[in-house]
Amino acid sequence: MPDDGLILAGARAKIYVEALTTQIEQLYRSRQRSLVTRLAKIDLTAFERWRTEEVLKQINAELAFLNKGARTWAKEAGLESYKRGVSLAEKRLRILGVTDTVDFGATIHKTAVDVLVDDMTIDLLNANQSMRRVFRNFIRRTQQTLLEEREISKMIAAGVIEGATRKQTSDVILAALRKRMAGEQFILINGRHYRPDHYAALVARTRTREAATLGTINTCLQYGNDLVQVSAHAHVNRPGDVCPEYAGRVFSISGANPDFPHLSARPPFHPHCCHVLTPITAQALKSRGMYDDVSKLSRNRTAEIDSLEAYQEAIA
Repeated sequence: MPDDGLILAGARAKIYVEALTTQIEQLYRSRQRSLVTRLAKIDLTAFERWRTEEVLKQINAELAFLNKGARTWAKEAGLESYKRGVSLAEKRLRILGVTDTVDFGATIHKTAVDVLVDDMTIDLLNANQSMRRVFRNFIRRTQQTLLEEREISKMIAAGVIEGATRKQTSDVILAALRKRMAGEQFILINGRHYRPDHYAALVARTRTREAATLGTINTCLQYGNDLVQVSAHAHVNRPGDVCPEYAGRVFSISGANPDFPHLSARPPFHPHCCHVLTPITAQALKSRGMYDDVSKLSRNRTAEIDSLEAYQEAIA
């Protein structure tokens, strides 16, 4: 039967990830609303350099607040998510008889956490810098267009050009910027536009799951356990979703095991992936008469699991 303790630990880990996601999402949503409010109260049609600088100063203050909050959040989220992965691995390794306790003070863990925290922080700071550029471009473009419109109006009044020519002055770039600003898509990352709260949640879910996965892998390495198994659960068929190729399979961390493929990819396999890794041993698979079947399944990425519930029960 499946181990109730591991199931409960996995459920708690998921709840904790969602709590961390909500925390950073709310931080970004509050600043997002503040930025929208500031723009709404300021008349950008008045071209005065001091006014522009004041707007940008206020925006920079909001983003500085976000930078500080992002650093604080990443420090806690990186450490705690990693520890969740270590804890899950520890429970499984204890059941498998590999080790009774895990030394979290080992260098492999400290170094990994430092890198994870840096990665989380950089993701969020880059997003904040992107917002700064988007706001600056929007304000500058608005003022530039205003000046052009004023000059055109003077030319029309003087009879220099026909009124119809005004239609030709529509600013496509400004129109696109205004549309994104109205949709609160203040972040541009890798050619895609995001709302700050949505992007923060995306970073949180992805990075915290990466942290938990790395915690599990490093704990396995620490105690010489080479095999790990990807969790199995029902999937909704979606284009580009590679999860079914990994679900339930056993992989070799080192790639040295001839019966199981190398762990070349690891959860999360996509931004909202819920798969986790757990340690497994060859001895445990053999004792349950599952070794050959799981090995065959693991080496065949296109094979389907006949009975998901029965399979989960057999390998737990």
